[in-house]
Amino acid sequence: MHLPHNPLLIFVGSRRAGRMVHQERLIERHPSSFSAVKTITTCPEEKHGDGPWFIRTTNEDASKFPIDEMLTFFQEGRSRYFILKREVASIRAKSLIPLVGMSPDGLERLESRSSSIRDLPYLAVILTPADPDQFRDHLILDQGLEPELAVEETRRAIRLSTIPPSMGKSSSIFPVKVHGNNLDAKLVEEAIASLLSPP
Repeated sequence: MHLPHNPLLIFVGSRRAGRMVHQERLIERHPSSFSAVKTITTCPEEKHGDGPWFIRTTNEDASKFPIDEMLTFFQEGRSRYFILKREVASIRAKSLIPLVGMSPDGLERLESRSSSIRDLPYLAVILTPADPDQFRDHLILDQGLEPELAVEETRRAIRLSTIPPSMGKSSSIFPVKVHGNNLDAKLVEEAIASLLSPP
């Protein structure tokens, strides 16, 4: 599996929309092509499967990162997330495609950075609920969430897949409408396949 020039492949969306699942699936199926970018976070809560994706730090230590070492950063709630240029560069140096997840704000900041900071190509797969009501119902019926939490998670999935108007119609952004069920794997795989160049 090959992408042109080993770009940074970004997944934008919530966990409930499958962001982590789709990234992990790519690495499991194509370990010689993809590798996880470690995101530095001040979030103290570790969730199942976080190991390959996050390095935890304190707010005090995070405030010491030089701005020119950051590819981008974003905030979710009280937690901050930082993606460092060296983390991406180390993966590309191995001729692998770096994979990372971020919020729309993180993507907007990445796009707005100067060329000296954003000196690599990127492609962003945006995971957004195709039908919010169907997405909510799937969370209730198939994942066992309480209705109030399902509504909250559906709103979060929509918010975390809404690209800021300032980004316009970037040729690096590829939206994928997800339903919150097993059909999503095929939809995401088709979207990734459409980005592939011949080996």
